[in-house]
Amino acid sequence: MNEHDNNSDIKVENPNNHKQFHFKRGINGGFSCAACSVLLGMSDQLADINNGTLFSGLDLMCSYLPTELGSQCSLLIHVFGPSVIDFFNYGSSPDEICYEIGLCVDDNET
Repeated sequence: MNEHDNNSDIKVENPNNHKQFHFKRGINGGFSCAACSVLLGMSDQLADINNGTLFSGLDLMCSYLPTELGSQCSLLIHVFGPSVIDFFNYGSSPDEICYEIGLCVDDNET
């Protein structure tokens, strides 16, 4: 389950243990936005290099992160993974996807 709007943090609950993770937003999304864009772009490249799926590329990228970030990353790809894959299939860029799933916001939009 996830909740977000343009003025709040994103909250994602792990359905296995009901632990909630809060992803802070800064200007135009801050760290979470930048991390999302970089991780999606690199995951797409890893999937191509390893002749694997985008989901396997995302999972591999999460495994490279420190434990706490890796756990949050894995949770996010399990929550948003199907949507992310659909966006990639329709030709969306990593930046566009991160805005669509709410990890990035445009502070100039009302």
